[in-house]
Amino acid sequence: MKKIKIQKTKDFPEFTGDIEVEIDENQFDVVPEHFPPGLAEKTYKGNRVRWVANFVLKKKPNAVKQGIKVKYAIELAKSTGELVYFDGKDIFPLSYTDLGNGNVRAELEADDPSAGWTP
Repeated sequence: MKKIKIQKTKDFPEFTGDIEVEIDENQFDVVPEHFPPGLAEKTYKGNRVRWVANFVLKKKPNAVKQGIKVKYAIELAKSTGELVYFDGKDIFPLSYTDLGNGNVRAELEADDPSAGWTP
């Protein structure tokens, strides 16, 4: 497993913070992506979400298909509110572990996209 850091850059100015993605680097590459259209306007329980970053896991050409959902983890700065993710249709709460160093860690499965904090 390897941690890949995704940062706000001039190519992704909409990102509001850094996020680290821990993946099997032999199977996947982590590729940042712009937020889906309309995501900024979506709310969770009536609250706007401060979306942190968005990315996709791309299977490497030589990776062996395993037939199971791939698990991976993210680490990001802890914020106020509830950590949520967008599955392409709806927003859901995302359980996390407080790492005690100002960051939190959450586990996801492949195809779970954008994560962010509610106010």
